[in-house]
Amino acid sequence: MIKVGEPLPRIKGETQYGPLDLADFRGSKAVVLWTYPKDMTSGCTSEAIDFSQRSADFAALNTELVGLSRDTVESHRDFARASAITPPLLADPDGTLCSSLGVLPEPSSNPKRATFVVDRDGIVRYVFEAVKVPGHAAQVLEVVREMIS
Repeated sequence: MIKVGEPLPRIKGETQYGPLDLADFRGSKAVVLWTYPKDMTSGCTSEAIDFSQRSADFAALNTELVGLSRDTVESHRDFARASAITPPLLADPDGTLCSSLGVLPEPSSNPKRATFVVDRDGIVRYVFEAVKVPGHAAQVLEVVREMIS
């Protein structure tokens, strides 16, 4: 798994809104990238809703929220519509992006739940592993506040 102090690998692909390249935020925005196992499952839905509900707070800290799973763009569109998910959700059906982050235990598996807090220079400043969904988005927001201040 990517460690604190390392640069975030190149993460780019399609979201429910269109193409997204996290390198575009370097020099201007921090990024919170969360990985999750599967669209439309209870824990993943709760987590995505929590991040969505706090999206204005993250935006006020000049921080972009991005979710990532192995689901397809079409699945992400359905998930976002069904659950009012507002952050972009990157599709990684072949697992390439998840593998580059070190969150894919086996090639045919779903990614582990993890969150990476990345500064404006593209350096990972905090990694949440073994994430417990309740209260996680609020915990990440506090870390971003500390990092920004």
